[in-house]
Amino acid sequence: MTGCSSCITQDDQRLAKQFDIECYNAGKNTPAEYATNQCGDHLSYVAKAILEGSLISSDPKTFAKARTTLRQLQSDIEAGRKWPEKTPPSASIPYAAKPPVINAAGNDPAWQNALTFQDEYLISTHEKLPTKVVWKVLWDENYFYAFVQVPQVSVVSHDQYPFLEDAVELFIGSSIRFRTYWEIVVAPNGTVYDALGQNDRWGAYIATPEESIRGLRTAAKFVPQEGYSVEIAVPWKEVPGYEHGNPPRSGEMINFTLIRCHAGHQSACHPLLYGGHNIFGHFRGKLVK
Repeated sequence: MTGCSSCITQDDQRLAKQFDIECYNAGKNTPAEYATNQCGDHLSYVAKAILEGSLISSDPKTFAKARTTLRQLQSDIEAGRKWPEKTPPSASIPYAAKPPVINAAGNDPAWQNALTFQDEYLISTHEKLPTKVVWKVLWDENYFYAFVQVPQVSVVSHDQYPFLEDAVELFIGSSIRFRTYWEIVVAPNGTVYDALGQNDRWGAYIATPEESIRGLRTAAKFVPQEGYSVEIAVPWKEVPGYEHGNPPRSGEMINFTLIRCHAGHQSACHPLLYGGHNIFGHFRGKLVK
């Protein structure tokens, strides 16, 4: 079968050549790192090979798909280079002297001292939306706690993959050094999805839903015309870095982010580039007691 070499233009070749080892290395320790890592992702590698002519195809649609892939990557990298926060935001996470009751009410006295975020930011923007979403986090020796209250007239829950409809997501890991973290999703009807996530050096992530958090505690409540709330308690002994029973200590740093899923869009409690699997952009929380 004859390849369609005439489908390749000089612009295609110039586009493909952008994503070399220099581009990959230039993103290290910058907001663009999650995107520049994808210079070596399989999808990007194939797209580059097609537009450089080293991978032969007779289907013109293959070239169009390759162009779309690399132009999207080009756009993502540029967004990272322009991102104003060169390091992720950080703050102290208060200690809960008495563990909060996990009932989705959020009225336990422990929450009064929590690290609190107001409103939300659409992913990859710095525009704060005054939606009155409230996000709170706490910790003690046994659990990391999160509470989210979302004003919303009506909700739609997906029983298998709650992140496809209305839901709250928590991403948490002890460090980005080993690039392993938990993704926990709770829908307004109480459906829970959790998966162990791993981010590889080439920008891809592996979600393993077969791995679930033992001892995870969640609660959800929806009041029509008012909204829904979610509470989550993650046992430290299940968090990567604490799995050998070493308790968290005051002064240690963890990485997390909280995300709202709604109508096909995602927003976060802080400005977050790319999305929840971008561990390089997670909030840095210092445990304080």
